Amino acid sequence: MLKTICFALAFFCVQYKLAAAEVVAPVFKQSGPEADTTFCEQQGFPISWKYSKDPCYRIGTFSNFDQLLPTGIIRKKAPVWELVYADKDAVNREVDRLANEALDQLPITSLIIWRDGKIQKEVYQYGRKDTDLFSSFSMHKTVSGLLIDVAIEKKLIGNVDNNITDYLPALAGTEWQGRRIFHALTMTSGIGQDQAGLYLPLFFKNADRMSVIASLSKTERFKEGEKFEYSDLDTFVLGLIAEKVFGAPQGEIISDTIWQHIGAESDAQILTTKSGQHLLASNLRARSRDYLRLGLLIANNGRNHQGAQIISENWIRALFGKTERLSGCPVGRSCRKWAYSYQAWLPPIPEFMAAIGKYGQYIAVSKATNTVIVITSADGAPGLAYRPRLMQLFRAASSN
Repeated sequence: MLKTICFALAFFCVQYKLAAAEVVAPVFKQSGPEADTTFCEQQGFPISWKYSKDPCYRIGTFSNFDQLLPTGIIRKKAPVWELVYADKDAVNREVDRLANEALDQLPITSLIIWRDGKIQKEVYQYGRKDTDLFSSFSMHKTVSGLLIDVAIEKKLIGNVDNNITDYLPALAGTEWQGRRIFHALTMTSGIGQDQAGLYLPLFFKNADRMSVIASLSKTERFKEGEKFEYSDLDTFVLGLIAEKVFGAPQGEIISDTIWQHIGAESDAQILTTKSGQHLLASNLRARSRDYLRLGLLIANNGRNHQGAQIISENWIRALFGKTERLSGCPVGRSCRKWAYSYQAWLPPIPEFMAAIGKYGQYIAVSKATNTVIVITSADGAPGLAYRPRLMQLFRAASSN
């Protein structure tokens, strides 16, 4: 009889605990740090090209950029990669505390923390929604790099040491002659950066991408492979190579080779020129949970939710700088505090990589703790190195 009573009590306690367990759910905040003083909440978070100089326009523009430029659709395909939410009592308290401090101090529009199989935190601020498409800015570059891997695996490109002009003969006779795909992937081409010279004609004059790149590539800044210099021109060249070998615009390639294989919950967008040429380095727009699914693909060594190998394991190792070639100079951890790999950043955190956008956008992946963090933001452009609160969060998330 006593055993029966004890068993019944134990069963009741277990059932009560299960019933009482509270599961993490998305949190939606109507405001955020400096909402009115800096980001013009009282004006309804306005949308304008002025965002680069005036933060008043960042919140609205970064979730509505399709009101400024035409877009192409990056199509999803079922089944959706289902995401599971953690019990609140299983959430890492230190990571959660640091995330809350970042949300209280920085203009974060969305934040998702996924650890070891479950979402531990998901927050949207400034009235943004989980159905919004957030601008990626240079997180897009990492996706452009992934397409080169897909092309190599499909034997459309030989390898990363192929000459760029073998695929883009229109650049023969410019300083791209003799540069290899590897140099563009690692930002070591030596061609240099001219963002205004690249984007202003594309945004406002409907210029041809190849013509603009050729016009900006008549002098070299340094010999190829000699040193690292971040440049959107390098990424545009990678995007044009992918379009050439696949015979399709970049948005369609992303859709066919990546987006339809990561269980995305929504179509994404890619911004285009007025004539429809896809913008290849900072113009992808997607839901935050779909950025998370991209991060999960990387965390899962290139395999998707169905076990299919979408990105090669060799490429994933390269993304983390885990090849001999990428561990050395001029891009590797052995000679740079902030290392670089194949269109991805390697902050000074072990087993960690990040796709990073100019205004505080991140897909951060920690191999050490099986963690993925997605952040979209309307921050300024000082870079992660000058955001100690985020560095503390990323370090804590990468520590057991």
